[in-house]
Amino acid sequence: MPNFTSGRLIVTCGSVEATTNPVICKLMNQLGITKADEIIADNQMKCIYEIRQEGFNIKPTFKGADSILTGIDILKRHPIRITKRSVNLIREFKNYKWKEDAAGKPLNVPIDRFNHAIDAIRYACLSRLFMGNRIVKTMRKAF
Repeated sequence: MPNFTSGRLIVTCGSVEATTNPVICKLMNQLGITKADEIIADNQMKCIYEIRQEGFNIKPTFKGADSILTGIDILKRHPIRITKRSVNLIREFKNYKWKEDAAGKPLNVPIDRFNHAIDAIRYACLSRLFMGNRIVKTMRKAF
C-alpha cells in the first residue's frame, strides 16, 4: 500500500482500464485512499457522480484553453520521480511524442497517444496550481 505523506502531491495511476466505477471505488479502498482524501479526476461527470455517491471526495480537474500545454509546461519545471513499479507511466514517458512538420521539426502540439497516466499527473498539477498547496490525489479513468 502507498504511504501518503502529508504536504506532498500524490498521484495514483492504476491500471483501471475498461472497468466499472464500483471496481474503481474498491481499488481506491484497497490503495488506502480514504473518503476524506481529495481526488482530482478526468471530467467525466457520470463517473464523478457515481464515485461521489460511494462517499469519495472526488472533483473534476481544471480543463481550460491550452490546459494541455500549460500542464506540460508545469511538469517540465519540476523533477518527476517515477517508481519502477509504474511501468505504464514509464512506457508513456518513453513514447510521448510531439507532432512534426513536413521537415520533421517538432511542433508545439502533443500527439494524443501514450498520455493517460501523464494526463493524471497534469490534472493534479493544474489542480494544485489553482487550488493551493493541499494534498491532491488523482485518478485517470482510461477507456
